[in-house]
Amino acid sequence: MKSFSLVFASALGLSAALMPLAMRLSVRFGAMSEVGGRNVGVTSVGRLGGVGIVVAAMGAIAVLIATNSAVARLLLTRPELLVGLTVGGVAMAALGFVDDVWRVRAAVKFGVQILVGLFAYAMGFRIDAVMLPLFGNIEFGLLAPLVTVVWIAGVVNAINLIDGLDGLAGGIVFFAALTNFAVGFVAGSTLSSLFMAAIAGAVLGFLLFNWHPAKVYMGDSGSYFLGYVLATSSVLGAAQKASTTISILVPVLAMGVPIFDTLFAMVRRFLERRPVFSPDRGHVHHRLLDMGMTQRRVVIGLYGVSLLLTGVGVMVAFERNREVGMVIVASAIAGLGVWGWTIGREKRREILLRHSQPDPGSPSSG
Repeated sequence: MKSFSLVFASALGLSAALMPLAMRLSVRFGAMSEVGGRNVGVTSVGRLGGVGIVVAAMGAIAVLIATNSAVARLLLTRPELLVGLTVGGVAMAALGFVDDVWRVRAAVKFGVQILVGLFAYAMGFRIDAVMLPLFGNIEFGLLAPLVTVVWIAGVVNAINLIDGLDGLAGGIVFFAALTNFAVGFVAGSTLSSLFMAAIAGAVLGFLLFNWHPAKVYMGDSGSYFLGYVLATSSVLGAAQKASTTISILVPVLAMGVPIFDTLFAMVRRFLERRPVFSPDRGHVHHRLLDMGMTQRRVVIGLYGVSLLLTGVGVMVAFERNREVGMVIVASAIAGLGVWGWTIGREKRREILLRHSQPDPGSPSSG
């Protein structure tokens, strides 16, 4: 536990120290947010906070390995996993950095994400099967590489899409990292636990500058890196806990807010006959803002939902039984109900406003 605490504290200190530099770097490269549209900010803010997160997290891990020979020997028993986490994470961060500064076409981004996902699979981060309460084990066989790549790319883009309000994505990642840390620690996955401790510390240092009103954003470099490390670490930690199978519900619940928001967004755009990855203001945080809630209230409310889901995720990790399965089903139904109520209320509000406005062609309209 001493090593985990050291990594967390080191990443926290490094991240807080690097954020002012990331802000200046954003100005130098012209990586500044746009005002208006999907961006709810009223001023232009630097988008390279993710660079500080990456350097802080990786730096904390590197320092521990360099100064603690026992931890170094333990991690190097399976060097391919360490390589998969670090090289894949840096590759995702590099893709995000290029997109933050120069912009990258969606097809190119997805192509690189697929390649990095396949690299992670080759390095040993594999979803060969899932274990679901009420259903038991589901083996994927030849589809395992596809499932793994979809999981990694899905989490990466879910974190990216939820990054729409000051402090929102960082806080959700922090709670998810704590959940994955707990699962990895109990399962004896030192590598997963160390990276989760580093992520939690680096994100907390970033949040000191990202809380509303934000001074810096994590940008795509941060969201891609964090999404990749969360996705791969959750696979590693849960796999060791489940002995050759993965209880995929644990990481899904830990990152429930961005994952379900992304799924609903894709379904909504499909029904509206728009490209499923096209940007819009239909995400849950946008809808809550449109209902009159302040940024801080929306973020704190979604923090509460994330804490609830992570609590259920921890319970799933350590108590796999029929009762847990029923709790998950009930939680999912309740979540869908709340989500539908939110969307329905906003739709009804739009209809009332539309009908309350006078017809431009009527005599009473002037």
